[in-house]
Amino acid sequence: MKLWVRRLAYTLITLLWLLVMLLPAFSFLLAARGELTLGQNPQNQVRFFLLQQSEAEGVGIEWTRPLRQHDNCTRTSVRYLLWAGEGEPVTTCRCYTDSGGVSPADHPACQ
Repeated sequence: MKLWVRRLAYTLITLLWLLVMLLPAFSFLLAARGELTLGQNPQNQVRFFLLQQSEAEGVGIEWTRPLRQHDNCTRTSVRYLLWAGEGEPVTTCRCYTDSGGVSPADHPACQ
């Protein structure tokens, strides 16, 4: 049993080390492109973007995911990691109609 704990610890340490080593590459790509998107589906993705305004500078993280109860509705959360200025986290909800349009924000699924 002790061997499995040691292997698990080594695996976790290795994954943490790889994550730390990827941080400079991630930062360089974000600085070069201005934004990075993880995920192909616009209704289920994570987007990192740079904020370079006079009142706020930093990185924004936008996470869009479908609502479990309604397949045609998504919830988007935006958080900010700022080194200059202040930012409030925002969460929005959108529901899409069968024709591809957006239904009103007061849709019952968004309540």
